[in-house]
Amino acid sequence: MESNEKISTIRFEIYSTLLYSILFLAILSLLFAGMFYTKLFGVVAGSTLGYLYITILGIMLINTLIEIIHINKMYKYIKNNNIKKLMEINKIAYAIFGVFFSGLITGLLLIFIRDSINNL
Repeated sequence: MESNEKISTIRFEIYSTLLYSILFLAILSLLFAGMFYTKLFGVVAGSTLGYLYITILGIMLINTLIEIIHINKMYKYIKNNNIKKLMEINKIAYAIFGVFFSGLITGLLLIFIRDSINNL
């Protein structure tokens, strides 16, 4: 496979990962906002593990935002054919955080993208 085809494949993978992250952020935001605007908040906050649930949901929101910013940087670098910068920010830690805090699909796609970038 030619280098241009590999780069276009990686660009598509990064773009699809960005879309999945944004979709996961929208779902988390709806869960978080819906909890405050319905009677569910009183039930959740009044329960024993309610505050823990709210805290975990907040942490997931923040980590998903960080993932989106990181994936957006990756997309800008690959769009400008700046492979050197892309390899510098290609860290396994973002993929691991993605698996645990930003959705399983996002994390797995980041792992696949990391392998594809390392094979360039």
